[in-house]
Amino acid sequence: QSREKMATLAVTQRRHGLRNPHSYFKAPLTREDYFRSRMVAHPFCLYDCDIPVQGAVAIVLTTAERARDLKPRPAYLAGYGQRLHFEVAGRIGSLSSYMEGGRSSSQLTWERSGFGPKDVDVAQIYDGFSASVLYGLESYGFCKEGEALDFIQDGRIELDGELPLNTFGG
Repeated sequence: QSREKMATLAVTQRRHGLRNPHSYFKAPLTREDYFRSRMVAHPFCLYDCDIPVQGAVAIVLTTAERARDLKPRPAYLAGYGQRLHFEVAGRIGSLSSYMEGGRSSSQLTWERSGFGPKDVDVAQIYDGFSASVLYGLESYGFCKEGEALDFIQDGRIELDGELPLNTFGG
């Protein structure tokens, strides 16, 4: 049953990714493709695992006054949070460390911004590994711990769903 639910995440994120012309993947992923793929570590198959790609992001921050006349229209930062609950940054010692890192950074974000998970219209959660998305949904407060697989079902993470998820193409 968990593999059936896991397929929803991989297939949906691939479909979203195909809308981005710069996406690494160029072909749809079917549920059949997902189930036929090689197992890596149960319940994770090849399509639940990261691939070796490189990318970069640059964020330019300035004052609201200076941003007012910029093109394209600026996005305003309501709050942010970053905390690592790991002994060594970038090395995750355990699932509990991973979850605590997500909980503490999201709590800081929600406190600083005045918003919460119910205020989010679309979520972009690190998706290199399917498990990261599931743990993110839980530790950021979109659903309770242990409920992410059920949370992503029934169209909830589709583009027209309650919480469109990873709409950018990975």
